[in-house]
Amino acid sequence: MSEKILLNGQEGDLFADQEAIQKMMEILSAPQLSGCRDLAQDIGTFLGDHFLLSTYPTIAGATIVVYNGCHYPEHIHIRLGTKPRRVAESLVHELLHAELLRLVLP
Repeated sequence: MSEKILLNGQEGDLFADQEAIQKMMEILSAPQLSGCRDLAQDIGTFLGDHFLLSTYPTIAGATIVVYNGCHYPEHIHIRLGTKPRRVAESLVHELLHAELLRLVLP
Protein backbone atom coordinates (compact mmCIF):
# COMPACT_ATOMS: atom_id res chain seq x y z
CA MET A 1 0.00 0.00 0.00
CA SER A 2 1.37 3.41 -0.92
CA GLU A 3 2.05 5.97 1.76
CA LYS A 4 1.55 9.73 1.67
CA ILE A 5 4.48 12.05 0.95
CA LEU A 6 4.85 15.83 0.74
CA LEU A 7 6.76 17.74 -1.94
CA ASN A 8 6.79 21.51 -1.59
CA GLY A 9 3.58 21.34 0.40
CA GLN A 10 1.84 19.14 -2.20
CA GLU A 11 0.61 15.75 -1.04
CA GLY A 12 1.40 12.71 -3.14
CA ASP A 13 1.60 8.93 -2.98
CA LEU A 14 4.88 7.08 -2.50
CA PHE A 15 5.35 3.64 -4.04
CA ALA A 16 8.33 1.33 -3.48
CA ASP A 17 9.64 -1.88 -5.05
CA GLN A 18 6.83 -3.99 -6.57
CA GLU A 19 4.19 -1.34 -5.88
CA ALA A 20 6.26 1.15 -7.89
CA ILE A 21 6.45 -1.32 -10.79
CA GLN A 22 2.69 -1.91 -10.63
CA LYS A 23 1.98 1.83 -10.64
CA MET A 24 4.26 2.33 -13.64
CA MET A 25 2.48 -0.50 -15.48
CA GLU A 26 -0.81 1.25 -14.80
CA ILE A 27 0.50 4.57 -16.16
CA LEU A 28 2.06 2.85 -19.19
CA SER A 29 -0.97 0.66 -19.96
CA ALA A 30 -1.59 1.92 -23.52
CA PRO A 31 -0.89 -0.85 -26.07
CA GLN A 32 1.66 1.26 -27.98
CA LEU A 33 3.78 1.58 -24.82
CA SER A 34 4.69 -2.11 -24.48
CA GLY A 35 8.42 -1.40 -24.93
CA CYS A 36 8.17 1.29 -22.26
CA ARG A 37 6.57 -1.21 -19.88
CA ASP A 38 9.54 -3.50 -20.51
CA LEU A 39 11.90 -0.64 -19.64
CA ALA A 40 9.95 0.14 -16.44
CA GLN A 41 10.00 -3.54 -15.45
CA ASP A 42 13.75 -3.80 -16.11
CA ILE A 43 14.58 -0.68 -14.08
CA GLY A 44 12.24 -1.62 -11.23
CA THR A 45 13.50 -5.20 -11.08
CA PHE A 46 17.16 -4.19 -11.26
CA LEU A 47 16.81 -1.68 -8.41
CA GLY A 48 14.32 -3.65 -6.31
CA ASP A 49 13.74 -1.92 -3.00
CA HIS A 50 16.16 0.85 -4.04
CA PHE A 51 13.53 2.23 -6.45
CA LEU A 52 10.89 4.76 -5.41
CA LEU A 53 8.09 6.37 -7.40
CA SER A 54 5.96 9.18 -6.09
CA THR A 55 2.95 10.70 -7.84
CA TYR A 56 1.45 14.13 -7.28
CA PRO A 57 -1.98 14.94 -8.76
CA THR A 58 -1.55 18.72 -8.49
CA ILE A 59 1.94 18.98 -9.99
CA ALA A 60 2.97 18.99 -13.65
CA GLY A 61 6.31 17.59 -14.78
CA ALA A 62 8.68 14.95 -13.49
CA THR A 63 12.16 14.61 -12.09
CA ILE A 64 14.56 11.88 -11.07
CA VAL A 65 16.45 12.07 -7.78
CA VAL A 66 19.53 9.96 -7.11
CA TYR A 67 20.52 9.40 -3.48
CA ASN A 68 24.09 8.66 -2.33
CA GLY A 69 25.65 9.58 -5.66
CA CYS A 70 25.21 8.21 -9.13
CA HIS A 71 26.42 4.67 -8.53
CA TYR A 72 24.05 1.76 -8.61
CA PRO A 73 22.48 0.20 -6.64
CA GLU A 74 21.72 3.43 -4.82
CA HIS A 75 18.25 4.81 -4.35
CA ILE A 76 16.51 6.22 -7.40
CA HIS A 77 13.33 8.22 -6.84
CA ILE A 78 11.14 9.34 -9.73
CA ARG A 79 8.81 12.17 -8.75
CA LEU A 80 5.95 12.27 -11.23
CA GLY A 81 3.31 14.95 -11.52
CA THR A 82 0.08 13.44 -12.81
CA LYS A 83 -1.57 16.74 -13.71
CA PRO A 84 -0.35 16.95 -17.33
CA ARG A 85 -1.94 15.04 -20.18
CA ARG A 86 1.41 13.52 -21.09
CA VAL A 87 2.06 11.64 -17.85
CA ALA A 88 3.26 8.48 -19.61
CA GLU A 89 5.77 10.45 -21.68
CA SER A 90 7.07 12.18 -18.55
CA LEU A 91 7.54 8.83 -16.83
CA VAL A 92 9.34 7.32 -19.83
CA HIS A 93 11.63 10.34 -20.01
CA GLU A 94 12.71 9.78 -16.40
CA LEU A 95 13.02 6.02 -16.94
CA LEU A 96 15.46 6.73 -19.77
CA HIS A 97 17.58 8.76 -17.35
CA ALA A 98 17.47 5.83 -14.92
CA GLU A 99 18.51 3.47 -17.72
CA LEU A 100 21.51 5.66 -18.53
CA LEU A 101 22.49 5.58 -14.86
CA ARG A 102 22.07 1.81 -14.86
CA LEU A 103 24.41 1.61 -17.82
CA VAL A 104 26.92 3.76 -15.87
CA LEU A 105 26.64 6.67 -18.29
CA PRO A 106 25.47 9.54 -16.04
